[in-house]
Amino acid sequence: MHSLKKLALLFPVLALMSSCSTDFEVNAPYRPITIVYGLLDMADTAQYIRIQKAFLDEHLSSIDMAQTNDSNYYDPAILSVHLKEISNGVVLNDYVLSRVDLADEGYPKNVPGSFSGPNKNYAYKYKGPLNYLSTYRLVITNSKTGEVDSAETAVILNQRTPQPYGFTSQQFNDITRIAFSAPGKNVFTLQSNIPSNAGITEAVLRMHWVNKTGISQQDDSADFRIPANAQKSSNVIAVYDPFQIDIQDFLKSAVGTAPAGVERYLDSTDIYMWAGGADYATYVTVNNSQGGLTADQIHPTYTNIKGKNVLGLFSSRTFIVRRNIGPTYPSLDTLLNKESLKPLNFKGVSDH
Repeated sequence: MHSLKKLALLFPVLALMSSCSTDFEVNAPYRPITIVYGLLDMADTAQYIRIQKAFLDEHLSSIDMAQTNDSNYYDPAILSVHLKEISNGVVLNDYVLSRVDLADEGYPKNVPGSFSGPNKNYAYKYKGPLNYLSTYRLVITNSKTGEVDSAETAVILNQRTPQPYGFTSQQFNDITRIAFSAPGKNVFTLQSNIPSNAGITEAVLRMHWVNKTGISQQDDSADFRIPANAQKSSNVIAVYDPFQIDIQDFLKSAVGTAPAGVERYLDSTDIYMWAGGADYATYVTVNNSQGGLTADQIHPTYTNIKGKNVLGLFSSRTFIVRRNIGPTYPSLDTLLNKESLKPLNFKGVSDH
């Protein structure tokens, strides 16, 4: 199963480098800077590590350079990429990663514009098991420059057992229902046991409904995101308490007034809970990121990659999900009959 946001889309543009605090001079003519991004995820069937290069040239336009594939990616003949599995300081496995075109993997480049052609969208792939008891070291060797870049990360378990590595929520049970009959009150709380090697958590409630016009119907959904404001504590309990968030107001905003002839039928809700590694947590803190775990961009002002002329992030994340959660009966009655919610035109629950 693939995660909600698969890969960060890294482009070696000048804007990415303008706010970086580094020990090297990025304005040196045609001096390459390696950009690395990878998040190992046990919920995914394959892992992809994005490795690109960025630089400035005082004689060339950055737009012109971006149109040249050589300006964005290293020649695979000079780049060696290894993923080493380590336990207690001993290398258990040493995997050589091959470069793949992400378009062939089902992830076409979806940003048109000045960058090199739509088929030039490369990453290094690992397809194999991940062990939550091991540490994984990424090693990138450039045979042309002799530079070696590396980083290490633990892997976060996406299963409920064993402890203290297990990841689960007390609300992932058969009796859980979504309640929103009392606006402005704490009507829904998430509690989770998060893995001891995680550094940050986040949750998303995805609410589904159906728009019906005559005999035709269209499924729709909206995400109610609970921010990553619950850091890992010593007892590995994260409590999400969205007291300030009114689900009724969220529905009014997300669903909106029904057009003429359109009826709505409430469907189920899915709960996604994310956990990110310690380095990811540091990245979010240092960069004051607004994106959280499900973001699709990285601004490389923080790096955990060791080496010369390199920036980026190598860490771990994963998620667990509980699907098909229904509303409480009082909440459904409120949705159908409360005067302020009637413009949404909900008539009941969907038949699928």
